[in-house]
Amino acid sequence: MSGAYPLFPAAPPGGDELLASLVVQFLGVVILGLVAIALYRRFAGGR
Repeated sequence: MSGAYPLFPAAPPGGDELLASLVVQFLGVVILGLVAIALYRRFAGGR
């Protein structure tokens, strides 16, 4: 997990690299959020 979305890159990021890392982290959080919502709806609606 930490390998797919590194919170702290080993190399000091530049402008574009910093932006790219922030975008990757944001996409990771969004995907996790969507998965959590989907699972919640499945378990909550299955009752």
